[in-house]
Amino acid sequence: MLDRLGLYEVRNDLVKTFSGGMIRRLEIACALLTMPKILFLDEPTIGLDPVARKTVWEELRKFKEEHEMTIFFTTHYMDEADIYSDKIALIDKGKVVKIGTSEELKRSIGNVIVSFEVEDANSEVLNKIKYISNVEDVIVKNNQVTVIVKDVDTALPTLIDFIRNNGVKYKRIEIREITLDDVFIKYVGSSIDVRGRSSEVRQVRSRIRSG
Repeated sequence: MLDRLGLYEVRNDLVKTFSGGMIRRLEIACALLTMPKILFLDEPTIGLDPVARKTVWEELRKFKEEHEMTIFFTTHYMDEADIYSDKIALIDKGKVVKIGTSEELKRSIGNVIVSFEVEDANSEVLNKIKYISNVEDVIVKNNQVTVIVKDVDTALPTLIDFIRNNGVKYKRIEIREITLDDVFIKYVGSSIDVRGRSSEVRQVRSRIRSG
């Protein structure tokens, strides 16, 4: 187990000499020793560098397949939730606000992101973008405006016309696919909505199901 988690060479060293990342890997190695059917991990890769994070997850995936193990884990890393989870629950203030697979969560808010930077973030004007055909939501953070759309070919020309007609000055427009970060901000992050309500980003809880 020490070898699989990259700790075999320091097997005779005192744990008090380990770095924080090494201690985290040792904790995971100890948890896997009993070959549990269900494993709970609280932010298992916090404090690890990218290489160590990848090593930990590769070993966890192997154990999942070899021993038909179910893993519940909490994480703030959206890429971990996206890549390694069979099912994801977004949690805000202790309550599940949305649950589903990565693809289901992404499709729930739209297909494409159109983002642009403005000189003056006029919330009253920008909030009206919501009512453009095929627009799902508008998120404003400082002077960065993110528009979630279903059909970019239909929405983009109308969106550009709206910006120009309302005197909104922008620098550039970027088009990209939806990510879990966008989903997280939509459901538990700061955003403009019809109620004008915002909440603080808290935590993602992800689940890997066995088999």
